[in-house]
Amino acid sequence: MLGLVIASAVFVGLAVFLRWLGDRENPTLAVVQAANTAALVLLKPNTLEKDKDGKITGVSGTNGGDVVDVIHTFSGRIIDKSDPDNKKWKFRPLKKGERGEPRGILHRLIGVQIIGIFRYLRINEVRTHRWGRKGDEDQYHMMSKTQYTRFPWVTGQHDIELKKVETRKIIKFDMRFNLTVEETYPVRVRLQVADSYVVLTNFVSQHVIQHIGSVDPQEFITGTDAAREKLKTDLKKELVESFKDIRTLVEEETGITIREVNLPDFDFDDQTRELLEKQPRAEIEGQADIITAQKGAVAAKVRGEGVRDERRAEYEAEKFRVDNVLLPMAANERTVQVKEADAYENNETVTTYAPGSDRTMINLGK
Repeated sequence: MLGLVIASAVFVGLAVFLRWLGDRENPTLAVVQAANTAALVLLKPNTLEKDKDGKITGVSGTNGGDVVDVIHTFSGRIIDKSDPDNKKWKFRPLKKGERGEPRGILHRLIGVQIIGIFRYLRINEVRTHRWGRKGDEDQYHMMSKTQYTRFPWVTGQHDIELKKVETRKIIKFDMRFNLTVEETYPVRVRLQVADSYVVLTNFVSQHVIQHIGSVDPQEFITGTDAAREKLKTDLKKELVESFKDIRTLVEEETGITIREVNLPDFDFDDQTRELLEKQPRAEIEGQADIITAQKGAVAAKVRGEGVRDERRAEYEAEKFRVDNVLLPMAANERTVQVKEADAYENNETVTTYAPGSDRTMINLGK
């Protein structure tokens, strides 16, 4: 009985000691690992770089030994380490009846993995972008995040925002991609390039620019609003599906697998939207100008016809007077003389009338 008690005490003490080792900031020998993470086991540790105030500025790339193992807590996966090139070590799904990584009884009982003596976990600088907001902010925006960690996530989210991606001419789009990613090749992700997520972003940007650049903008310009929305929806679906063309290249160069692509924000940029809104507005304004011009022409025509009819009436009245009054009157000399005298008599300006050549003066009494 005493031996059992002593053995139990030793076991509990060992468990507590191992948990303490595993929970330290710089674990050695034993590790307590968070879920859904992978850690690279080194022969020599690397270190954090800090400024004079003690603020972390990066990870030293000049030290740290070779990678001799990868430990993980990625459920349902096992790492295939059959290739001597550790950059080709790859997560794969468990086969039917296959058990997960052999982590030992200590892991099952107290969550501790033994990595061995003179083994260290690599510190990684992981930079990602995510659409979100801080607790005290109202608006969502693109946020960058940098982690210095020994336990980077195997799966996660990486968002990419692209502005003013142009078709062959004129039409431009703003868009935001939400990528669900998996670090399928954990060593390759950390060691093949300086920043795998920057390279991933560059690959996606180049692919999208090339794809959008082949789009004919004419249909967007000449179509109706409803037709534009359908074209935009079809283009969005086509763009998401086109990512299958770069998945293999991204894996080979970065070790990251693009598991799913979402395009929550996809719309014309402000300048393009203004341009497309000008078209119907110009059509309406043009129609209004045409109607105004037509109305002006009709009004001018009516005015011209009125003047013409008025002058025609005056002409016809004068002609009637000449034909029916003046000409018959001119045929009789006495009638002419009477008419002449009558004209002078009714005239309010002339005061004296002198008919004939004998200069006889007749006072008109004015």
